[in-house]
Amino acid sequence: WDCAGSVNGVHIYGDGQYNTRITLSTTSSPAFKIHCSGGVSSSSQVNLYYSNFHDFGIYTNLSGTGVEIGDRNLSSAVGSTVFENMLFLNSNTTAAAGSVSCRINQTFSVKWKNCVYGNYATPAPSVVVAGTALMIVGATFNVFDMCSIGNATTAVAITQAENEAYQGFAYGNTFICPDLENYHHGFKNSTARASQNTVISGQFFSYLDTGADFWSSAK
Repeated sequence: WDCAGSVNGVHIYGDGQYNTRITLSTTSSPAFKIHCSGGVSSSSQVNLYYSNFHDFGIYTNLSGTGVEIGDRNLSSAVGSTVFENMLFLNSNTTAAAGSVSCRINQTFSVKWKNCVYGNYATPAPSVVVAGTALMIVGATFNVFDMCSIGNATTAVAITQAENEAYQGFAYGNTFICPDLENYHHGFKNSTARASQNTVISGQFFSYLDTGADFWSSAK
C-alpha cells in the first residue's frame, strides 16, 4: 500500500486476523509493502503517521520477504502508528534460509499489539522451519505487546541493511510478554546499531532444538 498523501493517516481494518485475509501468490520480494512513495533519502522522507491497521492477516508464500514496513533506502518510514491483531504469515514451502515473514525497515514509536509473525516451510504438527519471522533493520521506541513470533530458524533478527548507505537503528524497543515458539534462535542481534532493547517476561519454547538459544549476539 502506497500511503503517500495520507497526511492525516489511514485506518484499515478487517474482521479478525484469521477471518479477513489478504492472500498473495506473487513470488516477487517483498510481496506486500506499507510505505509512502515520493521520498528520496533519509534526509528527504515521505512518512506515514497517526495510522491504525488492525484485525486482518497477510498471507504470503515466497523465498524472499512477505511484508515490509517502510522503504529499504530509508525514503519512507512509519511512525506513531498502531498495528493490532495482525497476522504476518509466510508459508515458505521452499524452506529458503533468506525468507522473512515481516521486515521492518524504519518505524518510530509504533505499537504492535497481539500480532503474529510466522515463517515456516511445513505447518504443525510436522513443523519444518526456515528463515526469519520478524526482521528489524530500523526501529526506534517501538512496543511489541503480547506478540507471537516463531516457526522460523530465527524468531527475531535485529540486523543491518544490505547497503551500508541505508543503515537504520534498532534502539529503545520493548517486547512485553512475547510468545516465542519453534525456533533455533530466539533473538539474534548482528548489528552494532542496536542498543537499549528490552524484553519483559514472556514464554520461550522450542521443541525443535533442545539447544535453542534465547539471545545471541555477534555485536
